[in-house]
Amino acid sequence: MISIAGLSIASLIVLFFYGLLGSLGLPGGSLTLIAFGSLSGNITALIFVIIISFIAAVLGDILAYELARKLSDDFRNKLRKFSFFMNNELKAKNLLNKYEFPIIFFTRFALISLCVVVSYVSGFEKINRRKFILAVITGEILYAIIYPLIGFIAGEVFSSILSTINDVIIVILLVALIFYFARFLIKRRRK
Repeated sequence: MISIAGLSIASLIVLFFYGLLGSLGLPGGSLTLIAFGSLSGNITALIFVIIISFIAAVLGDILAYELARKLSDDFRNKLRKFSFFMNNELKAKNLLNKYEFPIIFFTRFALISLCVVVSYVSGFEKINRRKFILAVITGEILYAIIYPLIGFIAGEVFSSILSTINDVIIVILLVALIFYFARFLIKRRRK
């Protein structure tokens, strides 16, 4: 199997498409990045995860914005059938009216439950394209770094914990085996 920095090409393709579709509304994007970060066995693999997830997220956000901008009312009505959009549309619209650039920026990495909705509503409201793209790029840089890094660090900690647990279990088994063997020898000598 062909791999780059320890990650298979197939897994990197899955990461790209999951990141792209996550920006359009597929749930679990952050957990996917954490998982891929934890699977990164080294810094080089982690950097590939960061770069691919960044590109996918930016392209997905821009695609969501452009779809909403071009398809407007019919598309908005179809999106309203989904609870993630219906429950957050008004909130996203109000936040965009008050904080335009900052809300687009912060929803990329901090307020991620609103990210997809803000992308679509930005297109519906015809927010300035350059401003939207700049906010997306700057916010997605943080998103693409923070979540895989959480996974990478957690993976290292989890691996260390598993190694320690494994060592403790081996010691317990050895002590139990020694105890059993000693007891067996003591019983044998008594006979």
